[in-house]
Amino acid sequence: MGKYDTIPPRRRIAYDISITLLALIAVLLRLHVRYFHQPRKSRPNAKRKHSVAYIVGDIFMFTGMLLLISFAASDIWLQDMILDAPLAASGRDVRGWLKLRVAAAKILTYQYFAGALGLYAIKTSFLAYYFDAREGFSRRLRITLYACTGFIVANFVVIMGYLAGKCRPFTLYW
Repeated sequence: MGKYDTIPPRRRIAYDISITLLALIAVLLRLHVRYFHQPRKSRPNAKRKHSVAYIVGDIFMFTGMLLLISFAASDIWLQDMILDAPLAASGRDVRGWLKLRVAAAKILTYQYFAGALGLYAIKTSFLAYYFDAREGFSRRLRITLYACTGFIVANFVVIMGYLAGKCRPFTLYW
């Protein structure tokens, strides 16, 4: 268990909300600067360059951010359920404890997939930017970029396979 698991539920909810808001502000500022910031006055004829890779990268970044926000929201919901069901969490109310455990398993299954997909969407947004800039890279750096991309794709397949295999039979969770 990590340090995050030992945080009391009320503080964990506050932590999830504050980190989510900071990350959302960072992504929105990035998009604002990229699409609405005017070129400097010293270069009045300069045009903004919006390549396909930037747009694809921003779509992946925004999708990843939405998935991670939904991950945090589901964690807040789970912590709130634990706070609202003290008897069920203590094990004295067996029927309530079973309902809480089934609900928690559903939420955790969603969290695993949303968290992993969100992180890989953000990694893909960075890769889109790097692939757009690869013309200026040396041969060695391009080979490193391709190797990193292969590693990230292989890692994604392994993680998704592991998560899908971990939730067998899937119908028990949904």
